[in-house]
Amino acid sequence: MTPTIYGYARLLPGTDAASELARVRRKLGGFAGGRGFMLMDVFALERPGQRLAVWRELLAHCELFGVRDIVVPSLAHLHDSESLARWMCSDVASFIGGRVWVVGESAPVGGDLTQGFEVMAA
Repeated sequence: MTPTIYGYARLLPGTDAASELARVRRKLGGFAGGRGFMLMDVFALERPGQRLAVWRELLAHCELFGVRDIVVPSLAHLHDSESLARWMCSDVASFIGGRVWVVGESAPVGGDLTQGFEVMAA
């Protein structure tokens, strides 16, 4: 059975949400398929006020369906601050008992803060 993975993306203001979401889905789908996952869905933050609701929905789906992997297009989709984005990866990975994958990051990640968090080059 192919393991499933969910995606998360923060769509930037001023972008066409539909076309940006389609582009992100293709990018995350390619990443997932290349690593043996099936991308089930992408949870997208389209407006800043939605962040908590989108994360609640994503984490609830992970818990309900036993999904232990989440993929994001880059750390910037999690937070503007790289250190806070890395902390979010660690916290989310711990919560789901799995991993948060980041597409396109080439810098190695280490230390306790990022335990359970894997950075994979695109």
